Amino acid sequence: MKTLYGIAIAATMLWALPQTGTASANTLSSETEILTASTSTNTTITQPNDAQTDTTPQTVSRVSDKSSIDAVRNIIASSSSAARYSRSSIDDILGKSQRPKTDTPKPNDKKTVLIKPPEPVDTPKVDLVKIDKSMRKMFLLKGDEVVATYGIALGANPKGHKLREGDKRTPEGRYTLDLINERSRFYRSIRINYPSKEDLARAELLGFPPGGQIMIHGQKNGNGPHPSLNRGKDWTDGCVAISNKEMDEFLALVNIGTPIEIEW
Repeated sequence: MKTLYGIAIAATMLWALPQTGTASANTLSSETEILTASTSTNTTITQPNDAQTDTTPQTVSRVSDKSSIDAVRNIIASSSSAARYSRSSIDDILGKSQRPKTDTPKPNDKKTVLIKPPEPVDTPKVDLVKIDKSMRKMFLLKGDEVVATYGIALGANPKGHKLREGDKRTPEGRYTLDLINERSRFYRSIRINYPSKEDLARAELLGFPPGGQIMIHGQKNGNGPHPSLNRGKDWTDGCVAISNKEMDEFLALVNIGTPIEIEW
C-alpha cells in the first residue's frame, strides 16, 4: 500500500516538472533516485580484505519489488518531463542506486621476473700430482692438462729415495695424499702416505726406522730463523715446500686421495 502511495506521489511530481533541458534532467534524476530508494531494501555485505583486519560493512541498495520498478519506469516514460529521455537512459538512472560501488584495481604494469641464480662453478680438481725432483718442480694435472706448476724446495739431501729416518731425503715413487693438517708448523700441509709396505720391508732389512710424516707444506711459522738460511734452497727434512699462497691454491685444487708421483 505504501509502495503504491509513493508511486502516485512520484507521478504527480514528475508531471509538474518544468520543460527545461538541464534542469529537467537534474530534477528527474534526483526525484527518481528518491523514488527508487523508497522502493528498495538495504542489504549489508561484509567483505574482509586479505589480512582479515578490515570488516567495515558495505551497504548495497537492492530493489525488492520488480513490479514497483516497472511501475516507476512507466510513470517516468509517460511524463512530459521525461519525453526527452530514452528507455535506456531511464534504466540507467534507476540502475545507479542498484549498482554497488566497486573500485576496479589498476593492472600492475610491473611484472615480477624470477632470476635464476648462477650455477656454482666447481674448482677443477686434479687427477695427479707429479714432482720432478731434478727440476725442483711440482705439476698438478687434470687428464693431460697441467692445471698448475710450482717451484719447490726439497729435503736437504734431495737426490735418491728415502731409506730411513733422518736422511733428509724426499721419497721417490707413487704415493697418495691422505691427510690435511691445518695446524702445521709450516702454515698448512697435506701428507704423503710414506712409508708404503715396500718402504717398511726395506727399512726392516736395513735395520733402521723408515721415518714418516712427509708433507707438502708452506713456510715456517713464527719469527725465528728460516731453515733455508742454513740449508739453502733445499731446506726441509724430506718434505716438499711451496709458498703459503701456493699452498692455499694447492689445497683448493687437490682432494684427499689424489695420487702423487715423485721422481728424480
